[in-house]
Amino acid sequence: MDSSSYIPMRAVVRCKAKQKLLQIQSDLDSPGPFEALDEALFQELAATLFQSEKYHLHRDCQSKREASAVEDQLAVELANTYSTIVQQQQNALVRQLNALL
Repeated sequence: MDSSSYIPMRAVVRCKAKQKLLQIQSDLDSPGPFEALDEALFQELAATLFQSEKYHLHRDCQSKREASAVEDQLAVELANTYSTIVQQQQNALVRQLNALL
């Protein structure tokens, strides 16, 4: 057995998350909230994810396959979080509440 450990790559997670967002956009079949990526929001969410306990639990994987699976899992979580936030920003009630701030 190989004693090497593999660490899920942050850049790969971000890239896979962006691909997932593009897939979500194409599934919608119309221009939508992901047409122009809010890079600042995306980077902030990624930074938060990478500082979370969830990321640190998976830092040392036993194989490249395991590391890739973790990257996929984290990318889906990042894409889903971004998607949820952007969709909530489009909500009329949220816009009204934000205008009050």
